[in-house]
Amino acid sequence: MGSCRSAPRSSPPTGYARSCSSTPQSGVEDPAALPLYQAMHDEWLANGPGNVQDAIAGLILGGGYDPSPWIAKWNAVPREALTLPFRTLVERDDITSRLGEILCPTIIFHGDADQSIPLSAAEALAENLKGFERLVGGQRRRPRVQP
Repeated sequence: MGSCRSAPRSSPPTGYARSCSSTPQSGVEDPAALPLYQAMHDEWLANGPGNVQDAIAGLILGGGYDPSPWIAKWNAVPREALTLPFRTLVERDDITSRLGEILCPTIIFHGDADQSIPLSAAEALAENLKGFERLVGGQRRRPRVQP
């Protein structure tokens, strides 16, 4: 999970390199999913990742990928370390109406078997970016950074 960042919100994003890491969509999170995500976050904070780690690993990594290195890392850090990345995802701004202002070259990386965001969301993002150059797909989305 990730988030798009560039200049301060009051500045147009024109000319700024943008990174939409692990979130190839411009809109906000599906409101129907937010209560579930909040419940997983609350459980993680209250009791640690144990009861929700498999569900979260499934959302982030999908099937066919060994989550044990990630789960070991999650168990080694303070529970509160989840809050900032969680908030970044569920409270992100909808920048869809401003995509046309982004003029710098843009590449979107999106796995064909992404568990969290459908390919159609990445394609919609690409259609609205004036600086769009290409959509790079793959067999699946993999985490950018190893645990």
